[in-house]
Amino acid sequence: MTTNDELLKKIKELEKRIEVIEKALTPTTIDDDALLIQAEVLVKQHEFASASLLQRRLAIGYARAARLLDQLTEKGVIENADGSKPRKVIR
Repeated sequence: MTTNDELLKKIKELEKRIEVIEKALTPTTIDDDALLIQAEVLVKQHEFASASLLQRRLAIGYARAARLLDQLTEKGVIENADGSKPRKVIR
């Protein structure tokens, strides 16, 4: 039979494992900045920007690609969205 102390010890071990996993899954600011720079270089090379381009070339999901497009728009690198058409590169 398992005692309360043993159960508490196992719970603490599992909590530590969860914490390590969460840290590994949480992107850092440095990673985010590097991805934004990669996205900027990529859209300038291709002379257009789209979520599907970023998804394929950077191996990311749609939500992350859409956020990158928003960030590139805020930086003035690409134009605002015009429906489903690819965005033009400004600079």
